[in-house]
Amino acid sequence: NSKNFFRLLLLICVVSVFFLATTSTNIPVVSHSNDKMNHIFAFVVLTFLADMSTDRQLPGRVKWVTITILAYGLLIEIVQWQLPYRSFSFADMGADLFGILLYWGGSFIAYPHLKRLL
Repeated sequence: NSKNFFRLLLLICVVSVFFLATTSTNIPVVSHSNDKMNHIFAFVVLTFLADMSTDRQLPGRVKWVTITILAYGLLIEIVQWQLPYRSFSFADMGADLFGILLYWGGSFIAYPHLKRLL
């Protein structure tokens, strides 16, 4: 079913984002683009996938998804704080939160149209 498909994509994205956020390897596509835009885009996608992975009737779904994805962003920042080649950034957390909120703002507008496609 579609929930399992979105769960698989979410898992792939969670692992990929964590790798990109913690690797010491310089990845040209990532390092030559705007860091905050990368955060915003990643967290729009993560929130979308988490939302599509959950039961639409789940009470508190928006709050649960938001807290979970934001906690993931905090986890990344805490891990980065422990790495000698990375650092903790409140600005990154702000960009993560902005991406989450951007998804929810857009989803309430787009969801009726997406529902017909899914």
